[in-house]
Formats: sequence, structure tokens, C-alpha cells
Amino acid sequence: MVLETLKDFFANDADPGRPLFLHGGQVYTKGAVTRLIKKTIQSAKSISGSECILYAPDNFRFVIGFFALLHSGKKIILPSNIRENTLKSLGTRDILPEIDLEAEDEDTGIDIIPFSPESSKVIFFTSGSTGEPKRIEKTFHSLYLELASVEALFAPFVRDNTTTLATVNMSHLYGMTFSFLYSLARGFLIDTSLIETPEELSHKLSHHDNVFLVTSPAFMDRLGRYKEIYTFPSKPYFMTSSGAPLSKEGAQAAKDLFGIHPFEVFGSTETGVIANRRQLESEIWTLFPYAKAHAGPDGRLVVTSDYIDCDEFVMGDAVEFLGDGRFLLKGRIDRMLKIEEKRVSLPEVEAALDAHDFIRRAYCLPVVNKSGRKTVGACVCLNEAGREFIFANGRKKIIDHLKSHMAKHADKVAIPARWRFVDEIPVNEQSKILTAEINAIMLSDVAEPVVLKKTIVDDTIDMEIAFMPESLYFEGHFPEHPVLPGVVQVHFAIYFAGKHWKTEQKIKELNKLKFLKIVRPSQKLRLSLARSGKKEVCFKYYDDNGAVCSSGTVVYV
Repeated sequence: MVLETLKDFFANDADPGRPLFLHGGQVYTKGAVTRLIKKTIQSAKSISGSECILYAPDNFRFVIGFFALLHSGKKIILPSNIRENTLKSLGTRDILPEIDLEAEDEDTGIDIIPFSPESSKVIFFTSGSTGEPKRIEKTFHSLYLELASVEALFAPFVRDNTTTLATVNMSHLYGMTFSFLYSLARGFLIDTSLIETPEELSHKLSHHDNVFLVTSPAFMDRLGRYKEIYTFPSKPYFMTSSGAPLSKEGAQAAKDLFGIHPFEVFGSTETGVIANRRQLESEIWTLFPYAKAHAGPDGRLVVTSDYIDCDEFVMGDAVEFLGDGRFLLKGRIDRMLKIEEKRVSLPEVEAALDAHDFIRRAYCLPVVNKSGRKTVGACVCLNEAGREFIFANGRKKIIDHLKSHMAKHADKVAIPARWRFVDEIPVNEQSKILTAEINAIMLSDVAEPVVLKKTIVDDTIDMEIAFMPESLYFEGHFPEHPVLPGVVQVHFAIYFAGKHWKTEQKIKELNKLKFLKIVRPSQKLRLSLARSGKKEVCFKYYDDNGAVCSSGTVVYV
């Protein structure tokens, strides 16, 4: 099937009964979507400025607003949020009003005029994980060229009567390219629900026969870690992942759970899609037809592409070219350090750590010790064997063990001097490492308890955890008979709820707090978290006999 021309897709009356989107259990046809776009164009045209902010509460309203603004001749601004400080930095305060889905049958009398792909522009912002978000302006024409590259790659594999499911948001470039524009142009039925948990994915898969899954490394890492507890009676036949390279564990999870090798797509907001690979078949990346690239003098990847306005774009990734448009990624250039006049590659240190039988994933960064000397810090996510080892032997033993391992693989100055063990490496929605959060973890003396097991079902989380005897939480609290303070129990209930459900709200109050049994060092606990809407999280700690140690309710503003 040839890609349809999206510029006039909603400007013609052809095939009004064609199903396009599934939203809230309802199928929206082309005719229904066209009527909603016409209604939204009325709101867009009431905005006097040439730029308009599109910030929608869900993917379906985003799609409607996106095409309404394109057909209104407005430049679309896609901020990560609409907080006051963000609005001040955007250059406009015009926000497209929220779309009323009940208004689709109203006759507006508006004709949709095809838009110009060359002059229609969309403004994205980089994730800002390592600094201030950067404004990236792209024409719709450049977005469409990416679709042509994707189509050339995917065409031999995709089927008719396909439904697109996504764990990534359409307002980000990756989600927009695959789960929105490509799927629409390819004639797929698009389920606009944002899938956030494996349980939601399983439920969605059970309702569709042919599924194209658009996902991320962060989601696949979660499947990889807990794949023994997830079952999928129905499976996607095709999937793609982007935002960052898939971990080997994430790629293997796709093979084990779905029986398929995912396509990974490498690129950036500035360059668009650059290359692809199927990791379990080969770690080598192959350039898309529209992209050309070479290694610069310092080993950086330099890209020339029809997707970008400048002649060349120098990326922050080190590469090794193998010929015929193929290359290996060697890590970020900005993650090369000099310590005591010796070159240290943080990606190489991470690779050595990841090879250990106790480690699922590691992320390293420079830290400064008390004497002002630069060293390497390691933020480590342990696998099941590693979690059992640290529980049985303590933090010092596992650090000594890992240092002995690293002594065989790295120079002395590259062996991490500061260690933090976490349940998950912090990433954002696009699977980019949140270096600011990891820096905070490295600087803090507040260490996570050991998470031995975790089960997530809908709005409930059950975790088996233990607090190590050397934790600061036990210092000065009944030295002869150390117990875990109640404030620490409340803190980690809030902490883990926030990590999983991304709760950013301020806490209004704590209700129904009860502390019934003492908690001792290295005691196995079961922490149960249950979310009620987005305003309340109830928690309970149980001992290994099933008795409740403490409980309470966190109420958010």
C-alpha cells in the first residue's frame, strides 16, 4: 500500500466510513474525525497569533488539534508542560482550547483546505534530561520524508487490517512518527489509549488480531525484568522501539514473550530517523536511505539528511563505521572523562558492569569525593541473583565483589568509587536517562531498600523489600535494639508510589497512620500500594507472617 498524502487527507470526502481511531471504546471514522477537525478549526482561527500551543489531555484530542492547526495555517508548538515558567519561555501564550468530542455532529460550514507541507511547521523540544530543553523546528515535509524511509523498511512485514497500540505519547517525535503519522498513512486502525503497564497491554492485545506495537526501551526493560509473571494470550506480530537503544534484556523479552525481533530505530529530535537494526540478529546499525553519515575527526557521528535544514549535524554519539552505511554505536562522546591524566570511557565501564551476573543495568557518571578528586560513580540496578546476594551478604560484600570484577576489566581509576543500588535506573517517557535524578541519588545518603520482588497489577503494587543493617535509618534509633522509624516507612511508600505512577502532585495530608509492629534490620517486608484515582495512595507494610506492621493513606492536592 502506497503512503497516502496526509496534506489533503481530511480535505477530501473520500471514504468517510473508514475507521481511523479507537478512543474510549468508540471507533471514530474518517467522517467523524473530519467533523471534529472542522469544529476545532473554528477555535484555532479565533487565535490571532501565527503560533499556537497544542497540549492535549489524551492522544485522540491531540490528533484532532494537530490537524486543525495545520489546516488553519498555525505553527504548532509542542511543550512538555504548560506551567507558568514554561509558557514564559515559549514566545506565545495562545493554547488551543480543549476539544469537545460531543460536538462532532454540529455543522460548522467550514471547508478544510489542504495545507502546504513545506511551509507548515511543528516545534518540538528536546527532553532536557541534561540541560534546558532546546527548541527544534521541523517542517511537515521533513516529517513526511521520514515516513517514506520507515515505509521502505517496514513494508515487507506489515499486514492489512492492522491495529496500532503504543506505550509512547504521540506528542513526542518518536510517538508521532510511528503511532500517529505512519500508522494513519498506512491505513492502520489507531488505538489512541496510552498503554502504561504490561497488564494494559495484555488486555488490549486480547481484543485485536493484527497488532503493530510502538514501544520504548523503558517499557521493554520492565517486561524483561518481570517476564516470568506476565502472560500474553495474544501477541503483536510486529513492533518497533526507539528513544534509546534497547537493552539486551529488553530485546530478549520481545523474543521470549512475543516471538518477534523488534526493529530499533535510532535518531534524534534534530535529525529525525537515522538508522535501524534488529539487535538479536545484529548489533550493527544500518542507515535509512535518506540519511548519510560519517565519523568526524573526534569520532562523533556526523549526519547529512533531507530531514534537517543544516548541511551537517554533529551528534554526541561516538561511532565506528564498518562500511556500506553500517556502524556500531560506541556511547556518548560527552561521557568520556580524564581522571589522573587517563582516559575513562563511562560506556565501557557500564558494559563491563552489565556483563556481571549480578547486574541488570548500570549507569556511570563522574562524581567528586570529599577531597575534591574526580572519580566514577555507579548507579546499579541488580538482577534477581544480585538482589539475593546483597540481602544475604550486605552492601559492603557486593561492592567488594563488583570491584574485584572490575579490576579485571578496567584501569584502577575507572573502577567506581561510589555505589548506589536502585530498583530502576531513572528514565523519562522517551527512555532517556535522567542524569539530574541520578546525580541526586549519588549525592544523597538516603539509600533505597533492597527490592527483592515486585508485582504490578493495574492500580496496585506489591513489593518484597528489606532494609540493610548498615542503612543510616537505624543509626541512633535504639542502638542496642535498632528498629526502622515510622517516618522512613512513610517516606518509601510515597517514594515508590511516585516512581511508578509518576505522581508530581503535592501531598495534602496523611490519613489513618498506624504503626502496629516494629521493623528490624534485614527483615523481609511486603509493601502493598493501592492507588484510588490520582488523589489517594493507600499503603501497608506486612511482616513475613502476614501481620500488618504499618499502614496509612497519602492524599494529594
